[in-house]
Amino acid sequence: MNVLDCFRQGIDYIESNLLNDLSNGEVAESVNLSPSSFQRIFGVLAGVGVSEYIRNRRLSLAGKELVGRKEAQVTELAFKYGYDSLESFSRAFRAFHGCLPSEAKRGKAHLAFYPRLEIVVSITGGKMMNYEIVEDKSYTIVVLPKTIACGKGDEECPKAWDEFCAKGYRKNVPPMLGVCLPSQEKDSFVYGIGSTAECCGEIPEGFETLEIPRQTYAKFTSHGVIPEAIQRLWKSVLTEWLPNSKYELLDAPEFECYTEGDPSSPDYEFAIWLPVKRK
Repeated sequence: MNVLDCFRQGIDYIESNLLNDLSNGEVAESVNLSPSSFQRIFGVLAGVGVSEYIRNRRLSLAGKELVGRKEAQVTELAFKYGYDSLESFSRAFRAFHGCLPSEAKRGKAHLAFYPRLEIVVSITGGKMMNYEIVEDKSYTIVVLPKTIACGKGDEECPKAWDEFCAKGYRKNVPPMLGVCLPSQEKDSFVYGIGSTAECCGEIPEGFETLEIPRQTYAKFTSHGVIPEAIQRLWKSVLTEWLPNSKYELLDAPEFECYTEGDPSSPDYEFAIWLPVKRK
């Protein structure tokens, strides 16, 4: 099953089980992916994490039912849509809709609407994507890890790089790698910034040393202004190359490799290394 089919099937599973207990792991299992791989794919394609999507859909449907069904009671809907108490439901309802359930029931407010995600077919491609399949040796990396909410990578990863440089870490750990690490965290992934161990000096506090085994990668090279150019490449790799390739994604670290030079230059070179195996 390709990435887009996994995403579509995952949405179908979520929508069919919105009134049941749902976890990212359960949804990932329904499409035969690891929780961390599904989280990454979902975050890139949807722009939100799995749990946030489920929460928004439930609150949207709860608001619609509250005003559309006269006999609907707030307490009944709180438990129906997965809340343990009226207080927690009211707090979440207000954060999402901007009003309390009781105000919505009286017709005193405008409610927010959060539609089901749909895949819209469009014409893409038609441009060169430089890649090669490589067998890389095992090695050791040193990274500063940060937990980032799925769907927030485009905002939070650049902030992590700014913080890394502002704290002077590059003196001992050259910032050559951005690493997306497998994680069991709910609705988030771990992003590490660092280098191979052989390029490091004294390792600062808070950094982790990780052993990377021998692995097959799809290596994509490109150039452009960072971070916009690498964000575009990530989306192209996951939505265009991977669904049409003979490879599938592995639950292993994914690498962004940065070169010396000016990352604000349109000629700046970088690469993405995606761990894969043949289908």
